[in-house]
Amino acid sequence: MAEMNLFWADVIEPLAAELKPRTLLEIGSFAGGGTQRLLDYCRRSGAHLHVVDPKPAYDVQALRAQWGETLTYHLATSLAALPSIGPVDVALVDGDHNWYTVRNELENLRINAAKANVAFPLVFLHDVCWPYGRRDLYYDPDTVPADQRQDYANAGVLPGQSALIPGGGFNSHCFNAIDEGNPRNGVRTAIEDFVADHAGEDFALEIFPVLFGLAIVYRRSDWLPSGFHERLAQMRLAPTAQALVALAERERVDALVEIQALERRIDILERRVSAAEGVVRDNQAQMGLVSERLNRARNDAKQFQSMAAMKSAEVAIVKADLEAQVSVLRKKLARWETSFVGRVAAGLQQLAVWQAGVARGIRRAIHPASRARQKA
Repeated sequence: MAEMNLFWADVIEPLAAELKPRTLLEIGSFAGGGTQRLLDYCRRSGAHLHVVDPKPAYDVQALRAQWGETLTYHLATSLAALPSIGPVDVALVDGDHNWYTVRNELENLRINAAKANVAFPLVFLHDVCWPYGRRDLYYDPDTVPADQRQDYANAGVLPGQSALIPGGGFNSHCFNAIDEGNPRNGVRTAIEDFVADHAGEDFALEIFPVLFGLAIVYRRSDWLPSGFHERLAQMRLAPTAQALVALAERERVDALVEIQALERRIDILERRVSAAEGVVRDNQAQMGLVSERLNRARNDAKQFQSMAAMKSAEVAIVKADLEAQVSVLRKKLARWETSFVGRVAAGLQQLAVWQAGVARGIRRAIHPASRARQKA
């Protein structure tokens, strides 16, 4: 975790500098804050830094270009990289926080030193207190053999509670061991087991129980400068100070748990807001389509109104023309009726009527029998 970087100025650099190290090792670089400090120190002191991280959160090529021969970067897991690195003077271990990985990291450091017949390195290890002092964390469970893993789940942890909290607690996004405090479980347990397994080599273990806990491991049988022991003695806390530090750490952890809970709520609310914004955008798009269709309908209506007005005007013109033609015909008829031809036509019409009457009289005179039969 990034908090190990916070120990640099007050604990790690003062103690490491007493050894005048030539080779340093960082396991777990994350965003590179601690790496930059280590590289600055190496450039000032002429030392060399090995960095081990399979998935750093920054541009490794840019870092290599910047620091050149001061840096050797290993894009691999610690257990894959350590055998080829060889002995180191100081190691900062903040990688995969589980018993199997940490126990074997320490063993690899010991074997590398023994092969070169040099002192065991001064080792700083982070996360030796809650939450991962007595509980395994697996960034990638597949990197740990199945028979070396605890049962785990993607759920959070709470101080003083062994059971995991699905969807809540601290680090609920991580693969955390289901149980806490059982054998071969957790970072601090791994360190203590390493020291116990090599009891004849007189390893020392110092714990600073703050910022998730920092452990310092070194071998008393190796020569260490008096300045190292003096500085370490100055850093040890009196009982009252230890109690105050423990209280402050509990308050800090409680605050972090609450912060993560708030972050989860904020994330949920942001997703809801995003979903609502999506609905609003969809509705706005639909309203845009409706508005576009309405505008087209209005334009069509205007065109129809214009066409209707034109047709009405055309009809009015035709009607007026027809009415004018009828009026002309009526005038011509009136003139014709009063003219000579008109009078002749009227006389002929009257003559036709008289002739029709004479014809009826003749028919009655010629056929009296027919009339009698008609009467019978």
